[in-house]
Amino acid sequence: MFVALVLGRALFRHKIDRRRLSYNFFAIRLFLMIINKFLYCIDNAPSTLLLLVILTITTAPLIADETPLQSHNTIEEAIKRYLLSMSQKHGGKVNITVGRLDSRLRLRACTEALSTFSPPGRQTTGKTTVGVRCDDSKPWTIYVAAQVGIMEQIVIANKNLPRGTHLTAEDLYLEERDVTRLHRGYLTDISQAANKTVLRMVRQGTPLSPSKINAPTAIKRGADITILSKVGSIEVRMRGTALGSGSIGDQIKVKNSRSKRLVNAQIISSSLVRVGS
Repeated sequence: MFVALVLGRALFRHKIDRRRLSYNFFAIRLFLMIINKFLYCIDNAPSTLLLLVILTITTAPLIADETPLQSHNTIEEAIKRYLLSMSQKHGGKVNITVGRLDSRLRLRACTEALSTFSPPGRQTTGKTTVGVRCDDSKPWTIYVAAQVGIMEQIVIANKNLPRGTHLTAEDLYLEERDVTRLHRGYLTDISQAANKTVLRMVRQGTPLSPSKINAPTAIKRGADITILSKVGSIEVRMRGTALGSGSIGDQIKVKNSRSKRLVNAQIISSSLVRVGS
């Protein structure tokens, strides 16, 4: 009974971690079996010897490993700082989510500042992986999954837009979305899509990408057009024929009806092209 009381006080004094209690009690039980054998052999020994043995046991450290551990929070914060600094160049609002670390992961506390890096071939937006390294005398390295979202205002379809729809501002609206998921591109201004034609079906709430729309054809191949040439303050207009089709702003080849000369010209309107600057 006396032994149990002394051991109980020792356990309380050393504040043993609950996760290690089973190990400690097993060690104590084994040691008491050895003590019983020992007492059997020296049952005539003075009682002070027994007390000395018990006190020696109970005052010994019961936690074998008291090495400081690296806090998981410090690892997560290091990853967030790294990804935030790498994402600033993209603009927009940055959302960072770091994957949960396994609670069983026990890393020795690093005596130096943690180093963070991107493994070869990994991007710093979208789904990614970040390496965290301790560079002190006992180094360690781990890799942690993360998600980096870049939020921007982009153009969204306000309703279902069938192929061939001539877009107006009423067909579109702006909404904040994660652009790292839009691998086919996106538009950031309604004016980029207004007055253009839908090339294939766009459903309501879907982002518009440059590949889904196209400006309407302003001039078709074979159309009669006016060729404008301007040098300084002098303008010369001549008749011609379009040898290609295109939208406003496109470059097409045209033929001067009088000289039969072929030149490249920029489409200005449905009947006018401009040569040179």
